[in-house]
Amino acid sequence: MQNYFKMYNGDKCIFDAEVSCVSDPIQASLKEILLYEIRLLSYYTLKLKEFNFEYKKYAKHIIDGVCVVSLNMEINRNEFSEYLLNLIDLRCEAQKNYIDYCEKNNLDLQILKAYTDKCSDFNFIDALKQGELQNIQKNKILDKDKKSLYDILYIILQNACRNIAQINLFNENEAEDETIEIIKLISSTNFKSTGTEKLKSRIEKASQINYGLYKKLKNLSYQRFGIPHLSEVKLDYKKGKAVLVTGDSLMDLYDFLQATKDTDINVYTHDALILAHCYDEFKKFKNLVGHYQKSIENLEMDFSSFPGVILITRNGNGNYLNIIRGLIYTTNEIGGKGVTVVKNNDFENLIKTANEQEGFKKDKQFDKIQIGYNFDEFEVQLEKIVEQIENDKIKNLYMFGLLNNIGGLDDYYKNFIDKIDDNSYIISLSFDEKKDNLYHINSYYDYSLTYKILEKLEPSCVKKNIPINIIMTELNLSLISRIFDIVNNFEYENIYIPNRISDHVNPQIIETLKSQFGIKILSGNVEKDLKTITSTNKENSN
Repeated sequence: MQNYFKMYNGDKCIFDAEVSCVSDPIQASLKEILLYEIRLLSYYTLKLKEFNFEYKKYAKHIIDGVCVVSLNMEINRNEFSEYLLNLIDLRCEAQKNYIDYCEKNNLDLQILKAYTDKCSDFNFIDALKQGELQNIQKNKILDKDKKSLYDILYIILQNACRNIAQINLFNENEAEDETIEIIKLISSTNFKSTGTEKLKSRIEKASQINYGLYKKLKNLSYQRFGIPHLSEVKLDYKKGKAVLVTGDSLMDLYDFLQATKDTDINVYTHDALILAHCYDEFKKFKNLVGHYQKSIENLEMDFSSFPGVILITRNGNGNYLNIIRGLIYTTNEIGGKGVTVVKNNDFENLIKTANEQEGFKKDKQFDKIQIGYNFDEFEVQLEKIVEQIENDKIKNLYMFGLLNNIGGLDDYYKNFIDKIDDNSYIISLSFDEKKDNLYHINSYYDYSLTYKILEKLEPSCVKKNIPINIIMTELNLSLISRIFDIVNNFEYENIYIPNRISDHVNPQIIETLKSQFGIKILSGNVEKDLKTITSTNKENSN
């Protein structure tokens, strides 16, 4: 599968909330003003909750709003204006309820400054200017490290909001407590005088909440669709009408398959939705014919070569910038340029459009790929590793990759693995090398494997004073959130990131990861890096 994808891979620079290596200044300003309104609404929502007001509708819009901020797609002006206006309406309503209550009960008012308190005065250009001003002020007030800490906090908060939104599709009451805690953290960013240690503490709290949300979402998926298991996935094309479903939402995919099960439309998964093929519940759909993907990074390649309709499921973290076609639909709150929003899972228009397209003209066969894992075998293997640790047969432990996607650094990592001594043990989520002291697991898009491994091995590693050296084979914005899942929920890991950083990530964030959190960067020289790891392990053991 790696070779199948890798021949097409290419880096793209994306915009993600406050974090960007470049960016269209209009996109940045619009998302900044949206975030500004979300922060204000968060503040008043918490105040109303204290007074026992009904606050849940505000909370939902806060979570959805952060998900909108995290979308990497070009904004449609009219669509965005309507969405922002609705958010301002809600904020004005919440603010008025708060003021009225305080005045009625002779309580002190604590009002946050807003650039407009009258929705009728809304002007798109003024909003754009205000967003630009917010960016300028933020850059003036914050030094580089603090700005990066805020950026990291927002990366984690976005991930948490996406998890909450997905959980709500299963059960809207399942994440109520976590929702309030996330809103508190969002509200705290109204005040830019927060010190460095306080920001680090908030990052820790956010990552702990996010880790819990991720586990809760996984459990809900298992309850709804069954326990995932080792499966073969077809990469074939089948002649006929076709819809490509991409993103992260298994529930959206399931609802779409239900809507099309009695049609002649063939459905193909894309990106993280490849995991659907591991669940028995999805195998019931005869119209789910396989997986279509030529590239892990370059969505333009996949979208432009697919001869049918594309459905982007909600709150996916793909890079949809500069992709404009008339055949793209989404279940997101807003669609962006060239994308049609599907509301309330009404797929009628999408199905009509799909039936108007020719689709694939003929069948074409490719090799099948294997994804998932045998849970029983996985447990047995981890038990064997624990036994070796307990019997002092393992002196160093390495885990390669958080995902089975390694970019263009194969030779370096293969050389790295070859030079690791026999007293060490390697768990590889990226390479299937033939070594007696290496255990490889297919982990396509399934971060839960990393956490299961750490949960199982860490107690013995702590007991025997053996650090787990996590060697990340790539780094993007999503994986920054995963780093903090590990940093703040586990205690005995050293994390190393590649010296080839994705264009997705602001370089200053890397410096902050090093200076504030002790994350280490590989040099690209295998001998030097192994020496550094050995030296670090000795220091930690003393």
